[in-house]
Amino acid sequence: MLKKRDRKKPLLDIVRYCFDKQSEMILDPATRKTVCTSSRSGKTVGCAVDLLDTAIKFESRNYLYVTKTRLNAKRIIWKYFKSLNRDFIFSANANETELTMTLPSLSTIYVDGADNESIIEKYRGIPWHKVYIDEGQAFPEYLEPFVNEVLSPRLVDWNGTLTIMGTPNAARSGVFFRACHQQTGFKEYKNFSWTLHDNPHISKMAGKSVKQIILEECKRRGVSIENASIQREYFGRWVEDLHSRVYDFDPSRNYYDVLPDGVDWLYILGVDLGWDDADALAVWAYSPSHPLIYLVYDFKAPKLTITALAELIKALEKKFSFVERVADTGGLGKKVVEEIRFRYGITLKAAEKTEKRAFITLMNDDLRRGFIKVKPGSKILDEWSILQWDLEHDPPIEDEQFENHISDAGLYAWREARHYTHKFSEEQKAIDPLSAEGMEEYWKKEEEDIKGGEFKEWWEREVKV
Repeated sequence: MLKKRDRKKPLLDIVRYCFDKQSEMILDPATRKTVCTSSRSGKTVGCAVDLLDTAIKFESRNYLYVTKTRLNAKRIIWKYFKSLNRDFIFSANANETELTMTLPSLSTIYVDGADNESIIEKYRGIPWHKVYIDEGQAFPEYLEPFVNEVLSPRLVDWNGTLTIMGTPNAARSGVFFRACHQQTGFKEYKNFSWTLHDNPHISKMAGKSVKQIILEECKRRGVSIENASIQREYFGRWVEDLHSRVYDFDPSRNYYDVLPDGVDWLYILGVDLGWDDADALAVWAYSPSHPLIYLVYDFKAPKLTITALAELIKALEKKFSFVERVADTGGLGKKVVEEIRFRYGITLKAAEKTEKRAFITLMNDDLRRGFIKVKPGSKILDEWSILQWDLEHDPPIEDEQFENHISDAGLYAWREARHYTHKFSEEQKAIDPLSAEGMEEYWKKEEEDIKGGEFKEWWEREVKV
């Protein structure tokens, strides 16, 4: 994609090898930038060029490329660093284990991931000259303190530059959305945008025009060019898409402040087990005498030991006295659950994981009817606000670039709740016509539809209001 320099000539500024949109972003003097593009736009190559070019020119400085996970960071950009180093004879020392590239100038480029709120602390104390955060649309809310509290104070030494890059998400929300639109916390950011239409290398590599590529993709998926996913992925536009969002949460109908008094609440714990991925817990409160279900606790953290996890569950047990505890026993989860039972006397029921997508749809019906309540600031909202379907799969699956750990813990526990057995009084029915048919009958019909193969996605259904 890049022209190779004549190895007999002195080193040239490799920025000139970028196409116009890349160069415009790199050369702009703004110290806070966002780059919102379509897929295959060439933003990663531009980032690699900028970091190497700058690291060559300045001595003993630190540069950072970070994305959601270290593995993704390696997959996305490491090969470009190595090929540029080879093709332009920069004589950089590429450390495959540490994912660092140290130039003869003694400046070092670090390639890393920041997949949870606690890991961002490791970037404190290091002065940075340039930082690129990639796949910004996949980061939850901790991206904002990562940028404003951890990284920005470490850029002052060299009046450094911070750039957040990504593609639009389906929810039109999240930190990256706010940064691109210069909302609170990101007022001084300068936004750059372009698409694969601006990338002159795409047609050469594919052997066909960009227009032809897009039309073939539309035909393959059976959609028009106005399809929201096509608009986001190929035109880099922020198009909200309820079909792509996994959870249909809306603050106007799903927020609560205080758990109602005078109700004998029953509590259910859901646990999603991980190691590199986070362990996550969610606690729901419900009652047969009350129509709504409330999320009263959620938590996630990576690399918890079995002891730490068991102690946390014991503390929650003391507070809530669970009527049910469910956990994901897939993979190594079964061994963890058995170890917790044997060593700590805590029994965790295997979570029901069949028909996951169907039950997400049923949970969305509860969300859309306002029967599910969550407190503002709950960690599950970080996931619900940006988690979307990967429509490249048939049927779609949850997009792996977005976290779903608390969402899964919440889904497991929600499936065990029996809030739908509440019997509405005549007075309640008069006040809430939507509930007049009775939730028990409603859920019975839903489950019959699933078993009978008549299941429909929530967006395909006729909604009575």
